[in-house]
Amino acid sequence: MVTDSGLGGVSILAHLLHRLKTGVPFHNPHKAECIAIKHEGFHVWRYAPDTTRADTMQKLMPKRVEKTFQGSKVRVVYFNAMPDYAMGYNDMKDERQKIFAFNAALTSAQKKFDPALTLIASNTLSALYPHTDFKNTNTAPVKTIAETALKLMLDFLHKHARSRLVILGTPTTIASGLYTMPLAQNHIPPKRMITEPCPDLHNLIVRNIVDPHIEKKISTHIMSALGKIAKGTRTALCLCCTHYGFAVPLFQKILADFDHNVTLINPNLNICDDLLVGCKQKTRPAICIKIVSQAKIHKDDIGNVCRLVKETAPEIALALKGYQHVPDFFKWRL
Repeated sequence: MVTDSGLGGVSILAHLLHRLKTGVPFHNPHKAECIAIKHEGFHVWRYAPDTTRADTMQKLMPKRVEKTFQGSKVRVVYFNAMPDYAMGYNDMKDERQKIFAFNAALTSAQKKFDPALTLIASNTLSALYPHTDFKNTNTAPVKTIAETALKLMLDFLHKHARSRLVILGTPTTIASGLYTMPLAQNHIPPKRMITEPCPDLHNLIVRNIVDPHIEKKISTHIMSALGKIAKGTRTALCLCCTHYGFAVPLFQKILADFDHNVTLINPNLNICDDLLVGCKQKTRPAICIKIVSQAKIHKDDIGNVCRLVKETAPEIALALKGYQHVPDFFKWRL
């Protein structure tokens, strides 16, 4: 199960799907012939067996997860844990309310879907997860995007001793100290970290990626962050919101205009490789996709995200158009 508050995690789902059906990284596109059927609410995709590929990574996965990815059929549920379209986690002022809502979402999803593995594809939700009761009672494996992002940050900072790190994220992610606290625990001094909260950028990206105001907003935030770093300093700019993965070309375009030595880190491209470590994928499995949401997803958001993934993962576009709206999936108000 992949879960996020909204549709940002769909960018990760696209990468995961591509990885499962081809065995190659997302940035090395390969289109597979396939046929689709619908069964028990899932869109089931069966892929032509002409180009199988064995993945020989060391086995590190729990047995149930390993069998899930090695089987003839892989069931993937994308669960939008947003309580209500008008009330996302970043809109909630009370931290207890955020934790209560996400705990309720995870508990209901575990009972309904019984996933072998849960991927929290949200930085905001990754910050809330350690504080939920679910974390202490759940026995199935859970991975978070924050684990992958932190590893990428530390790898860069340790490799380049005098470098700087810019963390772009939602105000909730930045305020939580999701990255600054563990970085400090790993002996990274505060002067090497620059945090830049980007209010509402994630919503703007999903609603209309071609809106010129998005490029201007991204440029303003990058200018603000890089303005605190001496020119020529080796710098990593980490996209700490999964929604930002949809706008990578915009980030790259804007960074090209700045006189800085900047490396763009997009954890969305690495999380699935971390997820599939230990999976020996000998054949191409049938992939069953279901998208479930308590919040009603605006048709414009669906259309925009479908356009963003239709070339690399048309299966997701079809599943998103036919998503299951379950208004009372979990009770989220205190």
